[in-house]
Amino acid sequence: MLQDLRVVQRDFLLELIRLMTQELDLDTLLGRLLQLSVDMLSGNSGFIALSNPSTNWTVRTIYGLTSPMVKYIETYLEHFPIAEKGEDQRPIEINLLIERIRQHPDFNVTDGLGLPLVHGGTLLGIVVVFRSVLSRFSQNDMLLLRAYAGQASIAVRNAALYTENLRAKQQTDAILDALSDGVLVMDSRGVVTRVNPALTRLFGANGSALIGLTHDELIRFSGSVTGMTL
Repeated sequence: MLQDLRVVQRDFLLELIRLMTQELDLDTLLGRLLQLSVDMLSGNSGFIALSNPSTNWTVRTIYGLTSPMVKYIETYLEHFPIAEKGEDQRPIEINLLIERIRQHPDFNVTDGLGLPLVHGGTLLGIVVVFRSVLSRFSQNDMLLLRAYAGQASIAVRNAALYTENLRAKQQTDAILDALSDGVLVMDSRGVVTRVNPALTRLFGANGSALIGLTHDELIRFSGSVTGMTL
């Protein structure tokens, strides 16, 4: 049994590592992580909730749950502690949350298993898997989820950073595109990596045709230039 457990753990961790090497936005990653968690534990449903200092807890992805069930879960998440807890207290709080959820008649589940997603001592969220069959979660299931949760926390943090960077880039692109002045962005070698629509109109060319040119190839001054140039 121990050997089988290690094989299962290895297979799911390899799949998790594969996800970590991809540039996935946070919601896409969370959906795949939850699917892996449910499959790994032979569950029927589950959810991942993330903590946010400004908005408290939010359910970010679900599996096998309806919208009314999610609203019911979020009513209890409103009272779920967002402050840092000791390692011994976090699982206790999650178990209490699971028991409250299981008491609702719409939740036809026999057992639930959940663990915190922690990175660098910071509580990022929780992952919870429910099972609606006669068998309950075992200690081996807990060991599987515990080994998985540690790596999943790293993946969640990386995806959150990627999503933040992507959102910042989109905001910057929107500002550049709205400017009436022509703007070009270059790398350290002076090669054009980005142009805005105003610049393409000035040159009467497609933006993709300007990408990859150097500054001196693209900009030719019509007269002599005094003082410092690029």
